[in-house]
Amino acid sequence: MSALGRVRAAVAERGLGTVVADRLWRLAGAGRRIDLDFNWYRLALADPERPRRPLPDGLSLRRASAEDLALLEQLPDDAAITTFTPGLAADRRGAGHELWLVTDGQRVAFACWIFRGTAEVAGAPGGGAPMPPGTVMLEDSITSPDFRGRGVAPAAWAAIADALAAEGTERMYTKVEKVNIPSCKAVEKAGFRTVATMTVAGRPPRRLAFRVHMQDGHDGGDGWLGALANG
Repeated sequence: MSALGRVRAAVAERGLGTVVADRLWRLAGAGRRIDLDFNWYRLALADPERPRRPLPDGLSLRRASAEDLALLEQLPDDAAITTFTPGLAADRRGAGHELWLVTDGQRVAFACWIFRGTAEVAGAPGGGAPMPPGTVMLEDSITSPDFRGRGVAPAAWAAIADALAAEGTERMYTKVEKVNIPSCKAVEKAGFRTVATMTVAGRPPRRLAFRVHMQDGHDGGDGWLGALANG
């Protein structure tokens, strides 16, 4: 089996999150070492001062149904490799996670995942992190090229947060690779606050080293992240 094949098999077995998976595919063939650094962010959904902005005219937000999965083929190839293939999307929905779409008629403008129960965390034991009640994880946000630069993602995040808050969800987390400065700035402008940092390092297909470092001054709502840090 090739190095790339071994990494794919390891990911399938260990459940590594798709945020890192695509990087692994590209780097494994060259036998390169993985060194990734992330910021973890939290959004308090009940915060009355949480930023909100409307979706651009003509766009609408919804939880995706099974009938919507074929629309994912409209997304850029770099996203469709793993995260938004209809097959994986069906599996994730079957596990209780939610796909959210912003559409302009039948055109997909934006897509993201909301994880419930267990968040995908690359390098963590089992590839996942059980979350406490009232907690969800935002993952894999992508805006279609024709809709970029219009503030679709922050508006979608705010609307999703409103919908989840109305259902009793208290907090939403997301993680962004530190080198992705535009995405870091975008989630910060949307009201997310940094609560931890994470490093993932190693040479695939061997097990990756995984570390979480909590930021000072955060309350027990981040206890599950603290457990990762001490695990």
